Amino acid sequence: MEGRADIEDLLAWSSQPMGTDLVLLALEIGEAAQLSHRDALIVAAAQRSGCAQLLTGDLDDGQQIDSIAIISPFTQQARPFADPRRRMRRTL
Repeated sequence: MEGRADIEDLLAWSSQPMGTDLVLLALEIGEAAQLSHRDALIVAAAQRSGCAQLLTGDLDDGQQIDSIAIISPFTQQARPFADPRRRMRRTL
């Protein structure tokens, strides 16, 4: 199957389920960083996933929100992303 490898690549990335704890974290982040609830949910999900960088054109490039570095793909070169499969292989 030609698309199987693409699907497997996407499945290697973790997603965060929407729940009360994520919404409450987003409220805290939104208040502290003065973000819209939508943007705060994205940052909260990135934080819960253990991301170091968030690539977005919607927030200020270079902004640091807790442990997340905001990087605009339109203004600078992002550092290479870690392949989540490599991380999983090391833990197996």
